[in-house]
Amino acid sequence: MKSQVTSLRTVAVSQLVSERSKLSLTALGITLAVLFLTGIFIVNQSTTAALEEDATSLYKNSDYVAQAPGSFYGDTDKGEDFLSEQVLRDIADSPVVKSSWPLYKREESLQLVENKTAIMTRSNFPEDSSIFPWSIDGRAPTASNEVLISSQTAEEYGLMVGNHFPMTDLALNSETGEVKDSERTIVGIFQVKQPNSSAARSVFEGGSAFQKNLDKLALDSAGARDASGTRQVLLELQDPHDKSAEVLNSLWANIESKQRPVLSSVEAQIQQAVRNQSQGVNVQLYVLLVFGGLALLMSAFVIANTFHALAAQRVPQLALLRTLGASSTTVFWLLMLESLILGAVFSAVGVLLAYVLAFCLSKIFQDFTIDFSASAGLIGFLVGVSMTLLANLLPTWKVFKISPLAMFTSVSARSSERAISPRVALLGLLLSILGTGLFVGGNTSDQTLLILAGCFSLMLGWVLLFPLILRWIIQTFKWGASPFSNRALASQNAVHSATRTAATGRMIFLSTVLIGAVLMGYSSMKTTIFTALDEWSPVSLTATMSPDRTTPSLTYSSVSKEVQNLSQKVIQLENLPTVESAQVVSPAGTLLLDSPAQPGFLPVAYAADWTHLQQTVPVVSELLQDTHTIVINKDFAEANNVHDGEKISVQGTESNANFTVRFTSANIPFPLISSKTQQELGHPTQELFSKNNVYPTVFFKTTPGAGFSAIQEDMNVIAQTLGIPFQALSGGALERNSMEENLNKVLMACFILLAATILISCAGVANSTTLSTIQRSQDNALFRTIGMPSQRLQQLISTEILMISLVAAVLGSLVGVSICAMGLQILAVEDLAVKYSFPWIEILAMICTAILLSWLAALTPAQQAAKISPIEALQHTR
Repeated sequence: MKSQVTSLRTVAVSQLVSERSKLSLTALGITLAVLFLTGIFIVNQSTTAALEEDATSLYKNSDYVAQAPGSFYGDTDKGEDFLSEQVLRDIADSPVVKSSWPLYKREESLQLVENKTAIMTRSNFPEDSSIFPWSIDGRAPTASNEVLISSQTAEEYGLMVGNHFPMTDLALNSETGEVKDSERTIVGIFQVKQPNSSAARSVFEGGSAFQKNLDKLALDSAGARDASGTRQVLLELQDPHDKSAEVLNSLWANIESKQRPVLSSVEAQIQQAVRNQSQGVNVQLYVLLVFGGLALLMSAFVIANTFHALAAQRVPQLALLRTLGASSTTVFWLLMLESLILGAVFSAVGVLLAYVLAFCLSKIFQDFTIDFSASAGLIGFLVGVSMTLLANLLPTWKVFKISPLAMFTSVSARSSERAISPRVALLGLLLSILGTGLFVGGNTSDQTLLILAGCFSLMLGWVLLFPLILRWIIQTFKWGASPFSNRALASQNAVHSATRTAATGRMIFLSTVLIGAVLMGYSSMKTTIFTALDEWSPVSLTATMSPDRTTPSLTYSSVSKEVQNLSQKVIQLENLPTVESAQVVSPAGTLLLDSPAQPGFLPVAYAADWTHLQQTVPVVSELLQDTHTIVINKDFAEANNVHDGEKISVQGTESNANFTVRFTSANIPFPLISSKTQQELGHPTQELFSKNNVYPTVFFKTTPGAGFSAIQEDMNVIAQTLGIPFQALSGGALERNSMEENLNKVLMACFILLAATILISCAGVANSTTLSTIQRSQDNALFRTIGMPSQRLQQLISTEILMISLVAAVLGSLVGVSICAMGLQILAVEDLAVKYSFPWIEILAMICTAILLSWLAALTPAQQAAKISPIEALQHTR
């Protein structure tokens, strides 16, 4: 038995060496697929390791963590989501606690340098610096105007100890509701090892004012305590090795269960933090695995096509083995052993290249730490070997029961092929019918999963049926052509080699389906989102004035003068290249509501000139034609229990007036009335402004088609002219640009992830063309013998691949666009009006690129086939 295994291994290795030129592109496909798959697992493991290291660094100097029960269990039914002040005092006063750090957090947009903002996490520095886990260059902050920043933030923005930047004055905000900045001084820089960690984007503030003001803001807000509180306290114990945990739990036993903190070890807290943050990582892994699966599928096509062609060419050799006494099982295991060796060797090469590439990238992009654990490589290797064996299973099974008499069968007799088997055709038809039914059912019942399942089933059905459709269309190419023209001969060759044609066409078809779907999805999503955004946020730019930019002691006359001066500045700003129109809207009076969203606070209506509003915000101006109409956003109306068409009263400085409510879905930040009605209410006074903390706002409409870079330049001029910081500008133009940047990133990510599939597809086209030219060497030799020039033979082979790629690319793009259009119906389920946009130019460019790449992939095999002499070709086919 051992000698038989050795003999099989020897024959398999010998066969692989002798056929190495034919297997080279197949080996490349295996290598690329395993490289891509291993890279996916390396990225996933590295991201998970980074999350774990991030959590570990925070709790490095802590012994235990006390957490609010609702936050710990992820269920507010089990307790409060935040720790109360009394509980925090009980924790700090516990005799076994050496120091405690109640961790407060607040997301805030900070202008660290001029005209450049960043979203940072604002936190409090602990009273006892020994529990702070990162080393500090400089000193710890002790006052509320002193802060620590991370080494990454310092490097990224060019900051150092002694620099200043503004932060929101929470004391003023909690006292008066006014939003005003005050300067903070950087007194230290803490060192972080993980540049992309949450700590790297944190700013730690000294003193106790930060947490006190956050608690005050939380208690003053309507309803339950919001995210201004603290969910957890880091604890450093007097003696972490004794039964301190039991002592703490016994001391907290009298605390009401809904407020009683949950004590957990640092290790448990780290695991929980990783679990909470790994949901996004899991989604990332699933998306990457989808693209990895596509690469594997494409590689499987290449492998199956190669071994099918090699098995067909080796029928005489395999029949001879059967004649010499080899059993059908021996022949089967011989072919499977060949695929096992091929898969093992080049899967190992793919894994090795993945680690080498990861190492190189870790040196280039030092912000991201790579986890080089062996598990990613092991998974990639096993998947690569399994894929190779499975792809070779069907071709091997076809020659499993080969007869010894097959060695006497002519090549032409063995070469009669079908595009697909009847079973595969039936399966493809059933999947197409099932997919159509699922899509119709999901679209009717508004079930997203049914729609997606229907699209996937339809795509799979089309992939299975495609070779049959391809063969029918290829046959039509010889219509009207002379029998010996390149077109007729190429069509005949493609139909004659149905299996090879099917494999080549499937790879091109699947690639163009995916790319066509991505292009259609990008174009339609962009149109749909931008249309919805224009309706929801019709104001291109909004400049919000604030108290620190208005004289504090405004009088009746100075308020009017201030508004007039602002209007004059706005008239000047209308001359900017990207500003089509602008208008000042000013507070006019308070709404007298029965049940306002915030008890004790009455919202303020703003007055707008209807004539100017037609140019700036036409969708709202249409509703303001009646001077006694008040336009209210639907969300605002729902929060304040206001109904469309009802009458509400607005209290002005001199009198009241009644208005009819009209709803708008546009995101107008406040109720609007016509400026003509403001005369009835009276002119705005200093009391209206200061009491309600409201000030004039400017609406801008940008020029249609203006680029965001040009808009951004004019935004700087607007900010300087109005005397406001750059970040005080908001509106649809900024949201549109942000959305477009995100969509472009998604598109680029899709193409990068599809790159492996496209490369394998190109290798597969070249591989199938090479095998086809070798398989048809006798026919090519016959053409050369009867006088066909080598150049025409090369043209014949190129014409064949151009036919296949043209049909596959056109059908693939149409199917991809159709499948995507059906899949976009999930947006309609979410009540978003779908706006289809067919990217004609991009689709045509994709079709031309697919044809060009296919032609280039087949160019070298065609040249090699054309160079072979008739005598050499005839000897090769014996």
